[in-house]
Amino acid sequence: MNIELAPWPIVIVPAAVIALAVRVDAKLLGPYFALSELIPGFGNDLMVSDKMTRAAMIRRLAYPFLIGAGISVFGVSGLSLAAVGFLGAALLLWPIIFHGLPYGISKRSKMVWGLYLSLLISYGGLSLLGGYVIELMREAGEGNIGKYVSENFRDWIITAVVVTIFTAWGRGARNALNRQSRKGPREWDEAG
Repeated sequence: MNIELAPWPIVIVPAAVIALAVRVDAKLLGPYFALSELIPGFGNDLMVSDKMTRAAMIRRLAYPFLIGAGISVFGVSGLSLAAVGFLGAALLLWPIIFHGLPYGISKRSKMVWGLYLSLLISYGGLSLLGGYVIELMREAGEGNIGKYVSENFRDWIITAVVVTIFTAWGRGARNALNRQSRKGPREWDEAG
């Protein structure tokens, strides 16, 4: 991969798209949550208890990966991809400069600054990973990404169907076991 930085519009425009996609996702798809709520003691137990919040977090981490993959098709690679993700996260965090940290969080809290730094690094890394995946597809397709996709599309569909079936079966089994465990030992013995 190339380690030279691409011209600034090729970095800034996709970074703005990442930040805009995350903001639109928070407003339209929801739920909205502050990143600092992930720190124990500053918010809810989001990652464990709320499926919608977990799904939102996964979507918001997918945006830099997809943008990185998308712009790498056009030849952007290396440091530029990492800069796109890093800058996208920075655009999401810049209101901290004017509004400060969320209420109740100390400026000396190392956890919140570590969380924000991890967001910057993870967005940069996810953008770079998206470009790396496209590079692997290009190499596997002998320079043609379309050839690789067309050769493997059937396998991807079969895999998606199998994973969906087994995931649904696993969730159904888990729900059935949860219902049985709620009945209690006496009711369960009588029910068979």
